[in-house]
Amino acid sequence: MSLLLIIIFTILFVVIGVVVFKSWLNHVVIYTVIWGGMLFLYELKLMKYTALTDLTWIAVIISFLTFVLGSVTYKYVKDFQKHSDSAFQSTFLLDGAKNLKFLKITIIITGTISLLGAIQHWAVLFDMFGSITSILINANTIYRMRVQEEIPGVIPYVSAFGFVAVFFAAIESAIKGRFTFLSFYAIVGVMLKEFAMLGRAGILIAFVEYFVVLFFVRLFLKKQTDSLNIKKKSNLTLSLVITLIIFIMSASLVKNVRGAFESYRSSTKELNKLKGGLLITPSIYLYFSAHIGVFSRYLWDDSESSYFGENTFLPVYRIISKFGVVDPPSYYQKGYNIPMWTNTGTYLRELHADFGSLGIFLVPYLLGFLTSFYWFKFLKSGNLKDILILSHLYIIIVFSFLTMITRSSNLIISFVVIYMIIFLFEKYKFHQREIENKGEGQVV
Repeated sequence: MSLLLIIIFTILFVVIGVVVFKSWLNHVVIYTVIWGGMLFLYELKLMKYTALTDLTWIAVIISFLTFVLGSVTYKYVKDFQKHSDSAFQSTFLLDGAKNLKFLKITIIITGTISLLGAIQHWAVLFDMFGSITSILINANTIYRMRVQEEIPGVIPYVSAFGFVAVFFAAIESAIKGRFTFLSFYAIVGVMLKEFAMLGRAGILIAFVEYFVVLFFVRLFLKKQTDSLNIKKKSNLTLSLVITLIIFIMSASLVKNVRGAFESYRSSTKELNKLKGGLLITPSIYLYFSAHIGVFSRYLWDDSESSYFGENTFLPVYRIISKFGVVDPPSYYQKGYNIPMWTNTGTYLRELHADFGSLGIFLVPYLLGFLTSFYWFKFLKSGNLKDILILSHLYIIIVFSFLTMITRSSNLIISFVVIYMIIFLFEKYKFHQREIENKGEGQVV
């Protein structure tokens, strides 16, 4: 019965999202599909998961409805008040060809920093294990060392520049209408770093960032000009397919190198038949379904405590802990057996731990409201700061089934770096215009 209800409500809210935003790709649809998919997989019980408590269902349903309510609230307030008609319009994207030099330089610099950071990480591994063969053999050991933050000599946070490069590479690809060499260059740094860390989160974050920025910049340009001909549309579709293949292969390679455990006592016969698959395996099923069960156990045990906002603003707490203000918080959380051991419990776990029951209801509402706000604001203004905020809101939404992704220091650092680059570029362009205006004023 629960499976049928999940399917019905998922279809219903997908239709609502499409009707409200007049697009198949919007945050209501994405949030609905992600959460509906996770709940469906969990209730499918291909693993002998523990049953979700009534409190869990209440929290999930109310947080979902408040997210949708927040999303449509701004839409209808906007339509009623028509405030967006006076929005300032940036000329950066409309004058895209004139700004390609800035984009190329930015991508090359930040992409190179990211690539050098990845190479330095690999150099540390070679010093520790001696050869690529030995590194691959000890993949699980390296993964455990990374989890325990015990890999000495690695320069921290350099990989954040990979996300910076990917952001600007997506803009360049959107302007040109194709997957460019600089896009590949930006992605390579992220992939090499994640391979060294035997992680997949960075690869997935980079893909979401690239896709969202590319999609919305193209959507803005389409609304403002009629220059998106059939050839460019086909080139862009091919580019997206190439990008998707690169990221899927990268994530699959990391999984295979790390040697993900595929034999679970709690697996059913149907799930065991998926062993050895390239994309769909027992570990992948676990990855996309288990987190709601952890949230349920977290609520049931009610044994954890944290500072106000500690999980949501984890990078801030990690910084102030260095001054002895608070105890150093761990990046990795307490795990629960559901019956498989898993330690991520959706972003609702962090919101409840940080802000109590109010967080579960209020934050999803604000997330939906702000995403709608920046959706319409960017499509009206074309401002780079708006697409920066919008893309990161989408990253939070996509990863909401797993964790509050703002826990990632690299993601927060990259956001700040991108914002500063945009700010400095705007200052530079403003200064240039002032000089040009003064020069024109002196002409006799």
